Amino acid sequence: MLLLRLLRKGLLNPRRGDVAVFNNTSAEHPATYEFVRQLADECEGKHGVPFFWIEFRTYEGASQGLWRRYATFRLVNKELYDKNSNPDGYRRGGEVFEEMISFHNYLPSRQTRSCTKEMKILTTESFIAEWLARKQATARLGHNREKPQVSKKEVHWQYLSRNGEEGVDEYIKRKEPLLKASFVRPSQMFNDFSAVGTRPMEEAQIPLGHPEAIAQLKGDAAVDYVSVIGIRSDEPLRVARIKERGQAGVSAEAVYMPLADAGVDKQKVQKFWAKQDYNLLLPDGVNLSNCVYCFMKGANALAEISRQMQEIDHKLPKEL
Repeated sequence: MLLLRLLRKGLLNPRRGDVAVFNNTSAEHPATYEFVRQLADECEGKHGVPFFWIEFRTYEGASQGLWRRYATFRLVNKELYDKNSNPDGYRRGGEVFEEMISFHNYLPSRQTRSCTKEMKILTTESFIAEWLARKQATARLGHNREKPQVSKKEVHWQYLSRNGEEGVDEYIKRKEPLLKASFVRPSQMFNDFSAVGTRPMEEAQIPLGHPEAIAQLKGDAAVDYVSVIGIRSDEPLRVARIKERGQAGVSAEAVYMPLADAGVDKQKVQKFWAKQDYNLLLPDGVNLSNCVYCFMKGANALAEISRQMQEIDHKLPKEL
């Protein structure tokens, strides 16, 4: 709702670098991906504002003499991932979520909310740092060796040096998704993942930066930028958390929540979408928004989702 209002009122300007972003957790319902695809088509096709799909991912590097993984993002296109025919496609079988958990070595909780922090907030910050550098492609990240350095043997040795033998087998098992992930994030051209991409900035003759450039988002030399988030007025806890983020002063991000400020609640959002040519068409009966099996939905809701899933929805990937 918020994005369409901003677009239709002409408040977003691609020539100054305005951009829309969808963070794929790989754990959404298939109807969500179709809805976001339609939203992206309108954003880019009718209004000329770039719309990117991004995912959390890791790459290998070295720190203090040890090989380790670092978190970043990758651009993905709007078609399903296939190792051979579409390696840049989006994932929907929980692979991104699994890599994030393997990276941190613990599950998200109501207290830590590491899923939101890593797959949405920090992943978006990584994207923004490269996008605001005003360049045509993302930087290549990772070492230049021919094979991965964070091997099972390396993980085993590092664990033993810190913790001893107890629990090492379970630890290595939890790290398996990370060990299977690519050890390099290749450079990606923004224009390959958006029908608009960097073209408006190029047409405005804005000098584009070096591919390795990264905009600084924190500190005295940080680049100021605005994040506009579609949180409703009837979501006070989410509003409070986001305000705390903005008041922390750790970055130059200015966060705005126009729907919350205008008193727009769930009912008003539903009325808005009922008048549009497309909508989020999730199956009725259970809460399938956001990550399908999000722990924040509560044990009873998750049990009901699991019980009814085979009856109401055959499109959901079995991996979830």
